[in-house]
Amino acid sequence: MNKLISLLFLISFNIYGQVGIGTDTPDVATILHLESSNKGLLIPKLSETERNNIVSPPIGLLIYQTDEIEGFYSYTSSNNWSKISMYSEVNTFGDIKTGIQPDDHSGWVKLDGRPKSRLTTSQQNAASALGIGNNLPDANNAYLVQNGGNLGTVTGTNTKTISRANLPNVTLTSSSNGVHQHALPFAANSSGDDVFDDVFGSSTLTSASTNQTLELFNTSDSGDAEGTEKHYLNREEGDHNHTIDLNGNVTQTNLDITPKSLSINTFIYLGN
Repeated sequence: MNKLISLLFLISFNIYGQVGIGTDTPDVATILHLESSNKGLLIPKLSETERNNIVSPPIGLLIYQTDEIEGFYSYTSSNNWSKISMYSEVNTFGDIKTGIQPDDHSGWVKLDGRPKSRLTTSQQNAASALGIGNNLPDANNAYLVQNGGNLGTVTGTNTKTISRANLPNVTLTSSSNGVHQHALPFAANSSGDDVFDDVFGSSTLTSASTNQTLELFNTSDSGDAEGTEKHYLNREEGDHNHTIDLNGNVTQTNLDITPKSLSINTFIYLGN
């Protein structure tokens, strides 16, 4: 009986060029046609290590991986094992996404600056093909932007120091600029006479070289006892400017320009 079945199988194969299991009329576009109303197709199940030990796998080879990131895997033209997505999304090596997943998943690798050598062999090959060096980019506190720089590199800083060129273009002027007077304390002698009078014989003195007048005046009240008056030496100044230190000589500090943000992780697709 077994010989008869084998003979019929060979006759069917030779006549049609296809093999039908569960059907007597395999589709002409197939080499193997399976049909069943209560059974399925079971392909080889391998661990990741067993999968990677396959010698020279042909493109399109299909297996089911039982550990690590479990699922169907196919060997691709990029010489990598790629997990077959059960969703309509098709991922390409180098795609970037953000998410709140804490770790690598489904071929997506977290950009955390780790050494590339810690990835699987196929992921290392994909990363190298994308120009990634010894370490993955570190996307912590970095923002995605198309800035014309080298792709996959992290540059810039989240702090800034304001320099003089960044300050508003304003002109500061002194409100006391121009002719005005400076009052300097000046004492009286024990008898109540002004020391200025004792020396110069007058309460005013004019300099011939600067034409500036020094004048003694007092602010004593009538009730002040003799010898207790408050005397001041008054000097009239000409036009001049006052220097104002805008910074106040405080230590310069960096400004944090990081905007309010949602904490996420950034991933790159490198396959498995």
